[in-house]
Amino acid sequence: MMANSESAQKRAQEAFAAAKNITCDRKKYAAYVKKFPAYITTNGLAATLAFALQKGGEYAEIAKQLHERLKHCHICTEQNYNGFMEWLLDQNSDVYRRATAEVLAYLEWLRRFAREE
Repeated sequence: MMANSESAQKRAQEAFAAAKNITCDRKKYAAYVKKFPAYITTNGLAATLAFALQKGGEYAEIAKQLHERLKHCHICTEQNYNGFMEWLLDQNSDVYRRATAEVLAYLEWLRRFAREE
C-alpha cells in the first residue's frame, strides 16, 4: 500500500510540474489533455500517440510528457523520444497494458492541473 501511495504522489508531482511548464498554447493544451483518456480508451495507446505525433503542437507536447512519465516510473526503457513509438510497438501485451494503465492514471492528474487561462 505504501508503494502505491508513494507512486501516486510522485505521479501527481510530475503532472503538476508538467502542466505548469508547458511551452504551447495553454487553452488548447488543457482541452486536448481532457480528450486524451477517451482517445486512448477508444483507439489504444499506440494509435493515440501516433495521432499526437502526426498532429504536432499541443498534442506532441502531451505525448512527450507521457513518454517522460513512462521513463520516470521505469516502464519505458527508451530514453530518446524519437524511438518511443518503436519501443512501444515492440512490447509484449503485459508491458503495453502497464504503460496504458500508467498513462491513464497520469492523465487524470494532468487533467486536474491543466488550466485554460
